[in-house]
Amino acid sequence: MPVLTQQQVKEHAECLKLRTKRDDVKGKKGYREFHRKAVNGKVVEVPGPAPDGYYEWAYKFKSNDGGKLTHAAHDHLERNRPFMVADTERYSRFQAKLPRVTMKDKDGGVRFVDPARAGEAARNLGWSHKPSVGGTRIVSGPDGMNFRHIGGRWEPTGRWCSGTPYDFVAHPAYGNRDGTMKHKGIQRDPDGNPWFWLDGEWRRCGD
Repeated sequence: MPVLTQQQVKEHAECLKLRTKRDDVKGKKGYREFHRKAVNGKVVEVPGPAPDGYYEWAYKFKSNDGGKLTHAAHDHLERNRPFMVADTERYSRFQAKLPRVTMKDKDGGVRFVDPARAGEAARNLGWSHKPSVGGTRIVSGPDGMNFRHIGGRWEPTGRWCSGTPYDFVAHPAYGNRDGTMKHKGIQRDPDGNPWFWLDGEWRRCGD
């Protein structure tokens, strides 16, 4: 479960202020006030406020009549429209900041998945990763690292998996669980040229 920032909590609270308020529906048909109490081991609703004055309220109405919105339902939707618009925008901003991996379903459609669910989607639904690499060719070297073919030569990606690795796929000897390669050992490209990590980058022997 993603952790909300203080700003996101504040935005949520501001949205909730736009929902229907008690004074908007008090006195309308379907409005009721009640409190809850335990009776014979069960919690039941009791009409009216509790002895200490605490109470809850609810508003129930018929939503449609013969397939058409009732006046009460239409009134409820219009009253809550500002909340629905604001909350949809808030939720969209929140979702846009979440990490996502691109996967391809069995029909070739593109799906955006929580990285933690990628393995489950692959195992149970048969989805696969859909790399986004600008059309460049990616091939795994004999030691596990992926290489891109750019400008007539192989360039290291620093990864053994083009997306988020599935939790049931074995990774190479120097592969991290997140799909990256450890900065040690020798990695050969598909043509057999050896690469090694030096001064913060992968370098081909002889370059």
